[in-house]
Amino acid sequence: MSVQQRFLKFHDAIKLSREDDAYKKAREKDDSVTADVKTAFREAGYPVIDNFIQGSLGTHTGVKRKGEDFDIDRAVVIDTEKAPDDPVKPKIVICDDVLEKAWL
Repeated sequence: MSVQQRFLKFHDAIKLSREDDAYKKAREKDDSVTADVKTAFREAGYPVIDNFIQGSLGTHTGVKRKGEDFDIDRAVVIDTEKAPDDPVKPKIVICDDVLEKAWL
């Protein structure tokens, strides 16, 4: 087996995408939390106009690590005209409405 073939075999063993079975539970939790964030922001008057995966999954360089949770970096974009002047306010919404629910 050539070095290239070994590398490809290794790469196939560790690569991760949102469609992989190994990522299914994390994807479901991410989808649920994202929906909760959108709802909490809408109710607080900060409508979400976009959201996307960034970081290693966004650049298709995510890897599977044994015994660790998946690192999901999601960006949430709110309407600038309805965004608060104080950037702490949306963080409080997340802490009070979303994180508390996610950890129950």
